[in-house]
Amino acid sequence: YEMSSKEKEKKNTKKWSSEDVVQAVVIADSFNFCFLPITAEKPRALLPLVNRPLIDYTVEFLAVSGVKEIYVYCCAHVDQLRAHLDKSRWTQKSSSVKL
Repeated sequence: YEMSSKEKEKKNTKKWSSEDVVQAVVIADSFNFCFLPITAEKPRALLPLVNRPLIDYTVEFLAVSGVKEIYVYCCAHVDQLRAHLDKSRWTQKSSSVKL
């Protein structure tokens, strides 16, 4: 007996339950030197685009997409990135995501 394609699809499809948490990992380091000397003092993720740091656009896109937990990986300028994220609206208790 061979399963039809619809039966295979039903078997392989997993339903999301309300207990599932969608997570994302954001790599905030570029690991290259294309933006030197600008990134010597400030991480690329905090460079402004229309007067907002790039990381803000990334976190907002993920939050709107339904991601509940976001992990930010960063090696260079960690203190600046952490300070920015600590002041952001995404770390407030009323936020829909957890950073």
